[in-house]
Amino acid sequence: SSFKLKINVVIEGSNSIAKENVKINGDIADNCQPHRDTQETLCFRTIPSPTYRKPGEFGYTVAVEDSTINEQGSLVLDIYPPEITLTCPKQSDLNKAEIEITYTIKDYACKPSDGSEVCKNKCSGISKIEYWLSSNEGNKGFHDINSGKNSCVAESKNNNKKIVFNRDNLIGGTHSIIVKAIDNANPDDTLKKTSQQQCEITIDKTAPQI
Repeated sequence: SSFKLKINVVIEGSNSIAKENVKINGDIADNCQPHRDTQETLCFRTIPSPTYRKPGEFGYTVAVEDSTINEQGSLVLDIYPPEITLTCPKQSDLNKAEIEITYTIKDYACKPSDGSEVCKNKCSGISKIEYWLSSNEGNKGFHDINSGKNSCVAESKNNNKKIVFNRDNLIGGTHSIIVKAIDNANPDDTLKKTSQQQCEITIDKTAPQI
């Protein structure tokens, strides 16, 4: 899917460099502004639909005219949504006062099938999870995970951020419990990387007949 990549550049030594003199990936910067307190210039360029050298890797260059600055490197981009594994409660557990759904969420910048070692075990991190009943989507619960780029796995058993529903608040019948995970990729973009899974549970509140 199409998305935009914003590259921010800090140029040291001067706070009066015009954007026309700064090229990021061969094109003039969108804007440059002087830093208020230091001899630095802050520039950026927004790149739509970046292309990759390798899966998950994006190459960049920065050049400033009339200077010796000519840098190049690469960024590891998280191009996949998180993956969710849910453990639905057993039927025998549905008679308890609290009904718990456990989860494991994994985030990837790239996968082994991509053939790239550059971004192995790297990711943008898991931002948060949301959960709700299909019959009551307007009443969502959520947990902020904020695992960060150095933690690509979140598990309910380890972070004490459980998904729990009170049985007394559920009507009898079948319910879908939906869990949605959101990662930290493109936090300013409305098209965040998300995924969701669901559990089906059946609550029996019918009194036995004699």
